[in-house]
Amino acid sequence: MGTSEEEPEFDLNDAYSVETPDDNRELYRRWASSFDDGFAASHGYVYDDNVAKGLADRSPDWSQPILDVGCGTGLVGLALSKVGAQTLDGIDLSPEMLEFAKAKRVDDQPLYRDLFEADLTQPITLSPGTYGSLVSAGTFTHGHLGPEPITRLVELIAPGGTGVIGVNSDHYASAGFEATINGLVEGGTITDLELVVVRVYDADSYTADDVEHIDSTSTLVVFTKA
Repeated sequence: MGTSEEEPEFDLNDAYSVETPDDNRELYRRWASSFDDGFAASHGYVYDDNVAKGLADRSPDWSQPILDVGCGTGLVGLALSKVGAQTLDGIDLSPEMLEFAKAKRVDDQPLYRDLFEADLTQPITLSPGTYGSLVSAGTFTHGHLGPEPITRLVELIAPGGTGVIGVNSDHYASAGFEATINGLVEGGTITDLELVVVRVYDADSYTADDVEHIDSTSTLVVFTKA
């Protein structure tokens, strides 16, 4: 994958300016072909590895399926495959991003078992308790999504399963994520809550011009489904 001559480059300010699902679809429609070799490479993207490590550190049952929420082109899926994941499904708002995820392979096999187009502002059609683990990186940032979908996502995890949901650290408290997560703990929906702050980009590998984002962090919300 690479950037074609017709495909313009985008920086993080484009991604952070989206306000609606349609804004998001349009951005990622244009960004899909240059995301891996352009954006991720030039920004020293390490968020995918940090999310995969967050799951691996909880020693999940790797034989159970994992849902990658906001899977994009499949970078988190690749990182998960390196730490033990065996069966991955992915959901994303962008059909163009999903096409790139669909093309990714590990040991000559498709990286993802199933891929679904989904708008997280709407009800999720997947069955509750389907997944042994659930991860998400880059979905809850500066964009159109608040914390409301998290409760529905947690329902997709089987009892005893693990969730690792990354939230932009700047907005974790101010945008209501902290209150939502605390409510799930207090209501007995999730247990063993751990908040882990990780870097999104590796400063030593960051060659992009939008250096104001070089020190961005995400708060990984790591928990067990009760």
